[in-house]
Amino acid sequence: MNLKEIEKKFEFLKKQKLKNYQATNKIQFLGKEIDMPLKYTDGSAIMVFYPISFDKAVKMINNRRLQPVSILNKKSIVGITIFDYKESDVGSYKELALSIPILKDRKINIPILPLFFEDLFKDFGFYTILLAMNNDIGIKHSREIFN
Repeated sequence: MNLKEIEKKFEFLKKQKLKNYQATNKIQFLGKEIDMPLKYTDGSAIMVFYPISFDKAVKMINNRRLQPVSILNKKSIVGITIFDYKESDVGSYKELALSIPILKDRKINIPILPLFFEDLFKDFGFYTILLAMNNDIGIKHSREIFN
């Protein structure tokens, strides 16, 4: 698939998601009622992963029900994600997130596989240890949702 085909496919998927979008809740934000979950109509992101000690990841999460996904040799990973929300119902802002992939309520921690086959692991997700925004709009929006 060349770049033009990828862009075309992405635009199609973006339109499909917006067409199927359904708000489940509404909140007041800066005197305006907005739909939740928030709809981002233009944005980009990049995510990179770095290995970290499994034991340090456990300490950062500090919740017995949540286990970091393990990789080889007593390691886990931390993800660094940078979002650039150019257009949304609350305006534009940038966001930085540090997160650790986790499994919830697992008796057995299956290494690596949840990272590649997340649809097979309904208890897979990301535990955010830091979330930072670059302006007041992003900060106020985050506080409205997460307190």
